[in-house]
Amino acid sequence: MRRCLTADTNKLLTFEIHDKITSTNARAKELSINSATKLPLVIIGDQQTAGYGRYGRVFSSPNTGIYLSLLLNNSSPSLNPGLLTTATATAVARTIEKKLHVEPSIKWVNDILIDETKVVGILTEGIADIESRYIKQIVVGVGINYSTDITSMSPELQQRAGSLRNFAEEYSVSRNEFIAAFLQEFFLLYPNYESGEFLTYYRAHSAVLHKKVTVTQGQYQFSGYVEQINRQGEIVLDDGTTLASGEVTKIRLS
Repeated sequence: MRRCLTADTNKLLTFEIHDKITSTNARAKELSINSATKLPLVIIGDQQTAGYGRYGRVFSSPNTGIYLSLLLNNSSPSLNPGLLTTATATAVARTIEKKLHVEPSIKWVNDILIDETKVVGILTEGIADIESRYIKQIVVGVGINYSTDITSMSPELQQRAGSLRNFAEEYSVSRNEFIAAFLQEFFLLYPNYESGEFLTYYRAHSAVLHKKVTVTQGQYQFSGYVEQINRQGEIVLDDGTTLASGEVTKIRLS
């Protein structure tokens, strides 16, 4: 994989590679305790036995996917997890476009879609210092159905899951080549992600902008027309409601 990276990115990163792992995000949080851990650290698993997504949901992780977590120092006192997640989604979507020659869409805030089926999920987590409560480190987890045969999934997952398998085979893009391309894209964005400059791309590929949606946030639900995605990566509904987090559970064309 390192041979696919530029010299600068290669020098920047430390890698930990696993054939099988419980969860790359869980491993990143475990390593965050050790002050000797060299960052940025990229943890990659061929398979996860206890992968999880938002709200602790089980994330199906067969050995045909890409499961990757980045452990990063947080240098900003004004960490915006939503903006970091949208930046990560942009990096993944750009990688798919450039390497696999298909245009994805992004379902706010953290899912990448092909033909309205989910091919990528993103989970950003903060690690706080107990005494200061300052977010000292960040974990960015990315799960990709890369070579996954959707018919091998449960009937429930088959209804909403997609795969990059056909595109990867058509353009002969190896798993390592795709990972390296994503890391290049991510570290182009990450140093200045709080500027939100990437949001022009994000909006152009949004699956929710100018659509009627229902957003679930804990026990609350909000419905309305998405008028804009603002400079903080938040969605703004037609009644003025601004949402920094949540899950889009319904999208309607009109």
